[in-house]
Amino acid sequence: MISLFRFAALTGCLILSLAPIQAQSLITLTPASVIGGSPVFHQQVYNSGSSVYQAGNIFNQQSGTVNMATQGGNAWFPDDTFGMSNRFVTIDLGASYVLSSIQIFNSNQADRATGSFSLSAGNSITAAPTTSGFSQGQAVSSPTTLLGATALTNSTFNPVSGQTFSITNATAYRYLTLTAIDFPSSGGFVNAGLAEVRLYSSAIPEPSTYAAIFGGAVLGFVVWNRRRAALSV
Repeated sequence: MISLFRFAALTGCLILSLAPIQAQSLITLTPASVIGGSPVFHQQVYNSGSSVYQAGNIFNQQSGTVNMATQGGNAWFPDDTFGMSNRFVTIDLGASYVLSSIQIFNSNQADRATGSFSLSAGNSITAAPTTSGFSQGQAVSSPTTLLGATALTNSTFNPVSGQTFSITNATAYRYLTLTAIDFPSSGGFVNAGLAEVRLYSSAIPEPSTYAAIFGGAVLGFVVWNRRRAALSV
């Protein structure tokens, strides 16, 4: 007969072995998740409903293929007037998450695409300074770098293919800064831009969840063992 101690040990090992195989979960985001950023093309507010180039467009195609056939209404194009150092987006995840990866769909226009980007995170925000009188909303306070300068490829194909990058920082964060560092072409508008962004977290149960599973397994064993003992009398 298997002992309670041995059963508990085996159950614990089984639970721990399940953790690494948990799937990633897409974090639910919308255009309203963008709470700050640089002015967009034609010098409009970063997330203004009056601009088809607003930063919130990076979260308007969160499932399926990303089609830029009508890209003027579903891509982010920060204004090139203010230089590359100012092309950023501040994102509110709505809660704290441990990020596992980011998937980026680059613009399919070489003169309005991003050559490389960076991603940083924090758990507090502050008012971003205005640029030429344009509000930049909120900025992340004391950000931690999750991804340094990371290259993106660019093509003229449509639909746009997603490019996925792993994130290894195990700290939970609520706010992100996505920065377009440069562009892939020196022709045309030489302006940065992105079609879509999708963020993922690891769907691994919290320690309390493990405890509940383990406790339920032990209780089930005790009940089963008592019934077995009663039937053997």
